[in-house]
Amino acid sequence: MQSIIRNIFFVLALLSLAGYAQFRFDGEHTQLPQGCDEFGYLQLANQWSNQSVGTQPGFKENLVTHLENEGFDYRDYGWMIAPHAHHWHQESAQVINQYPPALSWMLSWFPKEQRQIWFPGIMAVINSIPLLIIGLFYFNKPHHQLLLVVFLGSLFFFPPTEIEFTRINSLAPTFSWLLAAGLLFRSHPWASTVMASVSLIFRSANVIFIGVFWIANFVLQRRFDKKSFVSLFVQGALLLVGMVPTMGYQKWLLDDFFAPTYSIIDQSFSGFQQLGSHLSFYFIDEPYWVLPMPLILLAIYFFTRHSQGRYRLIALCVAWSFLMGFFLFHEVTIYYYPYAAVLFGGGVLLPYIFQKINRINRFDWLPLVYLIPIIYSLFKLEKTPNVESEYPYQQCFSSEVIWSDLRSGTVEYTTDALGFRYSWGNTNARDQIILWLAQNNHKQAFWLEDLEVSEVELKTSIEQLGLHLKTRNCELGKLLIVENDR
Repeated sequence: MQSIIRNIFFVLALLSLAGYAQFRFDGEHTQLPQGCDEFGYLQLANQWSNQSVGTQPGFKENLVTHLENEGFDYRDYGWMIAPHAHHWHQESAQVINQYPPALSWMLSWFPKEQRQIWFPGIMAVINSIPLLIIGLFYFNKPHHQLLLVVFLGSLFFFPPTEIEFTRINSLAPTFSWLLAAGLLFRSHPWASTVMASVSLIFRSANVIFIGVFWIANFVLQRRFDKKSFVSLFVQGALLLVGMVPTMGYQKWLLDDFFAPTYSIIDQSFSGFQQLGSHLSFYFIDEPYWVLPMPLILLAIYFFTRHSQGRYRLIALCVAWSFLMGFFLFHEVTIYYYPYAAVLFGGGVLLPYIFQKINRINRFDWLPLVYLIPIIYSLFKLEKTPNVESEYPYQQCFSSEVIWSDLRSGTVEYTTDALGFRYSWGNTNARDQIILWLAQNNHKQAFWLEDLEVSEVELKTSIEQLGLHLKTRNCELGKLLIVENDR
């Protein structure tokens, strides 16, 4: 009976923390999406719910043909004729969203106006699931459950995980699954594989670290018999099941299972010329997901220095070194790229911590500790806020194409207009696009409040093309509208 009561309190503590996350972070999701991640995932959710994924206005293909005939390279215009998180995909001749489908597909289950507001709670519940499974079926002693509750709470209280609940992204739903994969790796390898596979559903790039760790761990154990190879193969296949949604989406959208939806910039490597700046970025400027890993490795060494389990430590070192080498030479640098190693490595460390505190036998008072998040979350209950109204955008933007920058996606998210990015390409290519749109009678306007160029400079450049502008003021600022009848 005591264990049943404790398990009930454990479940309530996890759910209370999920409720706390919702009411703590929902106020961060009241602004309409802008920039890359938020707009990209939410726009794809819109397309899932509208059954319009992959559908594009026909004139862009004609526009690209014109630009190619004028001698422009793909890099001159590929991002300019699309909003944030999108680019022109040459092989399929369409503008595509760069992000994988799973998170957006899940968000599409909810009404559009609720997707942002309920994102923190949804992510918190998803993170509770693997901890609930572990705490009830694998590591179910009182102190095990307490540490799992502490981990979930730490996601919402401390950086760098805390910030991921304030914005729409694909990291947030994977945190606990990665920790669970590391936690179960030694004692329950098959369950660990399932946990890792679930993380790949949301973020397939995690296969870089997990795959290298799996292989390195296998090689270091030196078990090269037939049974071990079969086990490795089956586990690998199970792991890759998590990539099936993304690969199926790529096949459906691009007619190729292995064709990435990310642009060539995100697939490029920089070479040695940018190594110094990338080292500075990850280890000095944005070290949040890098510096914890050496501490985790040092702790694992402390626990395994007199045991035969050091090969897991070496495998972690190999996988982390490979991961950091990959991103140090990757053209794009983003602070959270190495995050999977920290969470998985932290999971590998946890069983050693469990072993050290197993000698403590009396934890009868632990259910009282769970009352803290339960009661605290009740005091945080408040009315759910509303997302910023789309009405001003719908009133302001009646042109077919709106030239802007950071909020180019916001324009497409709220209206039927197309968002073009003014600063994301070659100047001469931009002039050709503006001229082509005018000559083909496509209405276009420039949203000054979202452009870094001054009004005088913009007017001068447009008039030099032989086009005329008229000014219109609306709630969102000033628009310069091209008059097609010259």
